[in-house]
Amino acid sequence: MDLIISVLGILMLLLEGISCQGVYAPPTVRIVHSGHACNVEEERHAERVYTIREGETLELTCIVTGHPRPQIRWTKTAGSVSDRFQDSSVFNETLHITKIQRHQGGRYYCKAENGLGSPAIKSIRVDVYFLDDPVVTVHQSVGEAKEQFYYERTVFLRCMANSNPPVRYSWHRGRDVLSQGSDKGVEIYEPFFTQVRMRQYTIDLMSIGKSIGRGI
Repeated sequence: MDLIISVLGILMLLLEGISCQGVYAPPTVRIVHSGHACNVEEERHAERVYTIREGETLELTCIVTGHPRPQIRWTKTAGSVSDRFQDSSVFNETLHITKIQRHQGGRYYCKAENGLGSPAIKSIRVDVYFLDDPVVTVHQSVGEAKEQFYYERTVFLRCMANSNPPVRYSWHRGRDVLSQGSDKGVEIYEPFFTQVRMRQYTIDLMSIGKSIGRGI
């Protein structure tokens, strides 16, 4: 009888030890963030895209479940999913980048593993918006002199600006709109064109809610 009681006691201790450890479970993972994100489908592949302005702070948090508690690793690629991970990784739940730059855009991965089953991986693409100051160039052809101080001229004004997403160009002369859209230049022909009147032309660039006006 004493032997049976001893065996039952050992079994109860084993069962209590197992219950204290909890139920083993493979990892699951999801990425949370503040700010705007949307689902984008490209070539039959849908992914989550998070947009942020250059100079702002990027903060992505990886929420994981699983037992034992999974280890977390952040990695990043600048291209497709098949690209290799970069050597630099962040072993933390939260990925924090202060004053993000345009070259830091790309696809970020959160990987969680605890030795049970396959690792859990989620990704999000970070799209960094920026707008550089525009550069305006003037190309002109001069015709015959009609009067002592006047010439026939054809002037072509071109504006270039690095941006993401692409800017929308709008040319104005005073309050008159000369052209709008994605065209990067405007051609002007006036038989009595002077250098002073050239300064009346401006270019407006619209990108990510930011407008830049420049006089010519």
